[in-house]
Amino acid sequence: MDQPAAKKRRLAPKVEPQPSPSHASQPPPPTTASYAHESTTQPTQHYQTQDIPPPPPERHEFESFARHLQDAAMLIYRQSQRSPYNKASVLLLRWEDDPAAELELVALEQVFRERYSYRTDRWVIPAIANPSMKLGVRMASFLEPASPDHLLIIHYAGYSYVGSDKHLYWASNTKRDTSKLRWSGFRCLFEESQSDMLLLMDSGVVQEPAVKGGSSTKQIIAAGTPDHYSREPGARSFTANLTEAFLQLGNGRPFTTEHLYQEAARLRQHDLPQSPGRANGITKSEPLSLTTRSGAPIAISKGYSRSRL
Repeated sequence: MDQPAAKKRRLAPKVEPQPSPSHASQPPPPTTASYAHESTTQPTQHYQTQDIPPPPPERHEFESFARHLQDAAMLIYRQSQRSPYNKASVLLLRWEDDPAAELELVALEQVFRERYSYRTDRWVIPAIANPSMKLGVRMASFLEPASPDHLLIIHYAGYSYVGSDKHLYWASNTKRDTSKLRWSGFRCLFEESQSDMLLLMDSGVVQEPAVKGGSSTKQIIAAGTPDHYSREPGARSFTANLTEAFLQLGNGRPFTTEHLYQEAARLRQHDLPQSPGRANGITKSEPLSLTTRSGAPIAISKGYSRSRL
């Protein structure tokens, strides 16, 4: 048999080894000498100093004006935080035959004296045929030390009505033959006073036009109008509302009579639905705030020296 031809061994072509990606050649790290060489070759920057021109004179004038404006604003703010008055006096009035009002006047007087350090006095209007003369004498004595820096407050607790002559009267009770006096008879006494005056009336008042001009202000805060307000036994009075209003507002900062009126009116409206008169269908009017002589607003504050009239 013929022998098979000799098998020739085929060899794979020789492949040169390739370098691993992880061993790829990288540029040699720079030497310290190269850093030094590069740093020394950086160009040096030179800054040229320039003279700053002085501010224009208008700027100094504006800054001076701004300082003066700020000082003026601070002065106005400080003045608004205190009352323009150096002293205040209060006269509380009631009728001789109306002892029920005494306790409420005592409570209001205590607030004026203890919380506000006002000088106070309580005076009883005599229940006689013609009390106008005696009240006029007492009112003139109260108004004698009047001055622009002296605030005067009068509080009246009683009755009022409009007579057939269309004049407003103060009366000790609702009876026909009661003691009475005409409001216009002594209103003229304090209209000409140099002091600012606040009249608080736990009674009705009629609206009258304000007298313009003059250096003083006269304002009234009343419980309502004569035909809609009456002091009922057992009901919370307007005097009690005013007492609470002065307590609420007496936190040391001045407040105007408008703030006092708003607080007293709020308290009054809160009490009306609970009063017996309201339950029986009797309509009560809201408190009134009137200005009888217009001037600067009255600012009320505390802190005056306390002494009795």
